[in-house]
Parts: sequence; C-alpha cells; structure tokens
Amino acid sequence: MRQSNTMGGLALTAMLSLIIMSVTGCSTHLSREEWKTQVEAKIDEWQLQPVDNITTFRLDSWASLGEWHLMVRTSPFKAYLLALGSRCPDLTYSQSLLLKQQLSTSLMAKFDSVATVDTPVPQCRIERIYPLTREQDKALRALDSGS
Repeated sequence: MRQSNTMGGLALTAMLSLIIMSVTGCSTHLSREEWKTQVEAKIDEWQLQPVDNITTFRLDSWASLGEWHLMVRTSPFKAYLLALGSRCPDLTYSQSLLLKQQLSTSLMAKFDSVATVDTPVPQCRIERIYPLTREQDKALRALDSGS
C-alpha cells in the first residue's frame, strides 16, 4: 500500500512538473535584440519625428522597452518614446528610474540621461525623443505580450 502511494506521489510530481514547464514555456519575453528591432520597426512604420525636448516635463510614469528604449509619460494621456544612445542593461528589471536633467522642468535629447537606482553609473544619454499618440503608446506597451 505504501509503495502505491509513493508511485502515485511520483506520478503527481511528474504531472505537476510537466504543467509548470508548459505554463512557463508559453510565457515568451522578447530578447535584447528583438526589443530593439521591434521598437525601431515601429518608429519607421509610424514615421515618428523626433523633438529636441519636452518642455514643462514632469515624470508621471515610465516603462522599459528593452535596453535601448524607454517610454515616459508626462500625464496619463501624454507619452514619449526615448531612444537611448547606448545600451542600458538594468533598465529592463529596475523598479526605479533616475533622470539627470540639465533643466529640472524639461527633458532634452542629447543632453539629458537616464540610469537606474541599482546602477546609477554609467548613465544612458537620451539620443532622441519621439512624441506618441495614445494608440502608439498602447501598441508599444503590448509588444512583449505578443498582442
């Protein structure tokens, strides 16, 4: 009797392992290069035009789009895509963002930079700033979910 319980326990463990592997196998996340490629493809597709700065800048929220791009919102309805001049590896996993701004009320391409609290140095310079529509904001946020 004890042996059958052990066999049943082993079978249950094997089945649970298979279910866990199946669930985690379905969860796909974009690689570093896939992020960069997909975001740059959207920039080209939408023919986004960069701006030099965001005046009256106040960070409302932000989202990482891999290690080369970042979305920031200045309000719940106004979003911008920031293209970084170098790879910012901790951006994907960080909970906090540091902004180094020349002027506290604006965000300027080629002058200002971002970093994470975990790795404040080196900082990643903001190369380009693209204004986004609400639809573009949603589309970029959905890239990693495959929607």
